[in-house]
Amino acid sequence: MIKYENYIVGRGSVSEREVSKLSSASIYEALISLGHDVILIDPAYGADQPENTELFFSKEDHAEVSARNYVTAVDSKKIDEADLVFIGLHGKYGEDGAIQSLLDLAGSKIHRFGSYFQRGGNG
Repeated sequence: MIKYENYIVGRGSVSEREVSKLSSASIYEALISLGHDVILIDPAYGADQPENTELFFSKEDHAEVSARNYVTAVDSKKIDEADLVFIGLHGKYGEDGAIQSLLDLAGSKIHRFGSYFQRGGNG
């Protein structure tokens, strides 16, 4: 088996933040159970990412949450080093192709599914 360093982009800054957290947790648990290294990124935190998994999935936000932080989060060395990025975002920015477009511009390898295809994506 090839072991990948996977990154999950999850939670986000919109009203569906809690649903995104649940999706991201499911993706995280599946990848960990398969033996992959996983790094979590919440784009709404920008550069101020949680230091551990418990903070990432906690009910309380660990830093200021803002859609303006997405560009900073995607423009980080963490994303550059990812073998594959899984997206666990729901709602605006997660389902409208915005985060996918930012990751495309950054040259990231993205696991593609959902509305990206619905809007005509070809990845």
